[in-house]
Amino acid sequence: MKDDILIQDIERVCSIHLPWNELKNKRVLITGATGFIGSFIVHLLMYRNSHFKENIKVYALGRNINAAKDGTLLLTVPYDEGWSIKVDGKETEYFPIGKALTGLQVEAGTHTVKMKFTPPGLPLGLILTVICAVLYVLAG
Repeated sequence: MKDDILIQDIERVCSIHLPWNELKNKRVLITGATGFIGSFIVHLLMYRNSHFKENIKVYALGRNINAAKDGTLLLTVPYDEGWSIKVDGKETEYFPIGKALTGLQVEAGTHTVKMKFTPPGLPLGLILTVICAVLYVLAG
């Protein structure tokens, strides 16, 4: 019964006059794909593919990191050199994926990933700000 309701909801949304053709042959990244709304969008796009031949490439990302095998974890954050990423408490190297997003290698199993971003110029900027503030006060 649960699947019947899901199919009815998907068919109802598909019948709404939306610019569906703009998704044809496109790539779509769905974050939060294990959640209620994210999973519905994934099901909706897959339905469009099977019933309307849309050829939408769906990339679904969830928040639980449980790798079935060793591989690349795609993070939904822009690639930048200011990231510090730890997997299970260990500093981990990361790399750009598609010139935009961030990826890292993970081994099979369940992992905790912690990320911290520090803009590359922040430490030097703070030092220069303090020096300028001191000079300003002294010149005052």
